[in-house]
Formats: sequence, C-alpha cells, structure tokens
Amino acid sequence: MTVGVFFGGMSCEHDISIITGMQVVSALLHKYNIIPIYISHNGEWYTGKRYFDIDNYKDKSKLKGYRVFLKAGDNMLYRKRGKVKAKLDVAIVCCHGLNGEDGTLQGLLQLSKIPYSGSGVLASSVGMDKVTMKKIFEFQGLPLLPYVKIDRNQYEHDEINVLDTIESKLEYPLIIKPSNLGSSIGISVAQDRQQLLQGLIVAFEWDNTIVVEHALVDFDELNCAVLGGAKFETICSEIEQPKGFDDYLTYDNKYIASNKYSTRNIPANISIEVKHKVQSMAKDAFWALDCSGVARCDFLLKDDELYINEINTIPGSLSNYLFKYSGISFEQLLDYIILIALNEQHKRMQLKYSYDSRVLENLELVVKK
Repeated sequence: MTVGVFFGGMSCEHDISIITGMQVVSALLHKYNIIPIYISHNGEWYTGKRYFDIDNYKDKSKLKGYRVFLKAGDNMLYRKRGKVKAKLDVAIVCCHGLNGEDGTLQGLLQLSKIPYSGSGVLASSVGMDKVTMKKIFEFQGLPLLPYVKIDRNQYEHDEINVLDTIESKLEYPLIIKPSNLGSSIGISVAQDRQQLLQGLIVAFEWDNTIVVEHALVDFDELNCAVLGGAKFETICSEIEQPKGFDDYLTYDNKYIASNKYSTRNIPANISIEVKHKVQSMAKDAFWALDCSGVARCDFLLKDDELYINEINTIPGSLSNYLFKYSGISFEQLLDYIILIALNEQHKRMQLKYSYDSRVLENLELVVKK
C-alpha cells in the first residue's frame, strides 16, 4: 500500500506539522510504501529522498526535491509535465492549522478520490472555526464558558461600542483568541480595557474573527483524545493534565519546554467520576461535529464544573502520547487511522452521485422558460 503523508503547509503551525509528519513517516516506513509530501510556506508541494530526514528541515535550503501535485478525478500523484509519481492508496493528513486542517486539503483529496485520515470536509472546517464549533456545542448542550464573537468590520467601524459590548456581557479577566488558529498563537489575557484593546489588536493580526471569553482563574486544563469512525468502536484515550502554566498553555509551554512531559500529569490527577465525565463529553463533542479518525478535546475544570474549550481535529503527533497510556502503540494507532480512512472512503463511494433527470432532453424548453 502506498501512503502519502502530507505535512507543513501555509500555516503558522507549519513547523509543528513537520514534526507530526516526520513521526508518522518514521513509524510507518518499514510497513508501507511511504511518500512524504511537504507543503512549503507558500503552498508548493515537494517530495524526494531528503524529505524523509527531519534534520534537513532545520535548514530548508537542504530540502532539494521536486514539485508534485494532484488532479481532480484520479488518485495519482503527479510530477512536472504530468508524469505520474505514484498512485496514492491513502493519505495521512498531518497539516495543523489553516490550509490543511480546515477542510481545504480534505476537499482536494476527496475530489481526487483518495481516502484520507481524519475528519471530513465539514467537520474539519467547523473544528477549525471556534465560533461555529461553539455554536454546535451549545446546540448539543455541552457546557461552555460565556463568550462574544467580534469581527473585523465591527471593530473597525466602532471600536468603542465593541469594547462596551464585551464588557457588558463578560467579566474580567478575559481571554482573546483568533477564531481560526491553533497552538495558542495570537492569544492574550486581559485584566482591564487597555489590555483588552491590545489583545484585540494582536488577535486581528492573525484572523478576521475573534472570540473573547471569560477567563477562569485557578483552574485545571484536561485533554482527552478520541479515536473513531466508520465500522470502528469509539475509543477515548487517557486524560492529560497540563501543569505549571499561568493563564493558559502557551506555544512555548506546548512545544519548546525543556521537558514537555514534566509539565503534564498523565494520567490526570482527577477522580474517576471526572474522568468518565471528560471521556463522555469528548465522545459527544466528537460525534456532534461528525469527526473521524483522531481528534483531541480540551476541557477546563474549576470547582467541579467542567467546560469544553475546543476540539482539535488533527492533534500534534495525532495524540499518540495519550493513546500509549491506553495500551495502543503509535504504529497500531496509525493502522487504525488508515483503516478508518479506507472505510470512510468506501462509505462515500457507496452513495449515488448521479440522477437521470432527463432535463437535458427538454433543454430548449427549459432555456425558453
């Protein structure tokens, strides 16, 4: 089986995506015919021998290879001038953030009839957009912290009214987030109006829609991954409890700390009741968005009250570090992900996509009308 591993991308999470992609390539290299497909910062696709070695990404000038691309309607990976590089039997999508995790790449793969890992176009798009995601969670009765949506047009038209609206609906401290971003980039906490204004300025550098929420103090963050899809039992991972951060888990807390796992309790130091509640709500969130493959749900716990924060449809390294505590190795996890991708594609291909309307037989009549 030939597996295309897609990573990188036009996203501020580009470098983290490389790590996820390289870990997947390394785990599957002995078992499948792997083709690493690196998406550059400007959206160009490349592959070649050097793209197997993560050390080459430290200095991207070493990444010498050749351009590749897909065509709608077939599952071939093409080189320049239309030469076929390979037939892709399945794609594992490791792109975090915009232009990869948000349904855009999933749509292209679907048009190319290539089975792909993770959630479908709609679930990926909704999972990336915090505002739409929250609306669906609200509809499903999942507990959320109070929030306000602000778009750029509102802000630029009447800044004072926007600030007044936020302060009338929410209590300080506040947390300001770009709606379509991950890895805690562009996020800030405000204790007063001046900090709120500064936080909005920063967030609008990254997105045209902003979410402002009431920020909890002295709370616990809890994360739980979910694995599921067509013909597959839904499985929850062990729960992690990040520790040692101040207001929220920053990019550096997540990825650059000298010993990442020393700042996390795995399993989380919580009661059995809370554990079961987190896992139950994670499943509810997963299916509320109609997710597939692996997704990670993030929660906030304060005074025995549990709130869902967000869902991540392509978690870093696909949350393998959480599933290993449930007795599932990274290789097994990837095998499950591939199997689910193939089953989801089979489910899509069983649908009817044509209808004999006979409308063209009366085209002249229809045009005249």
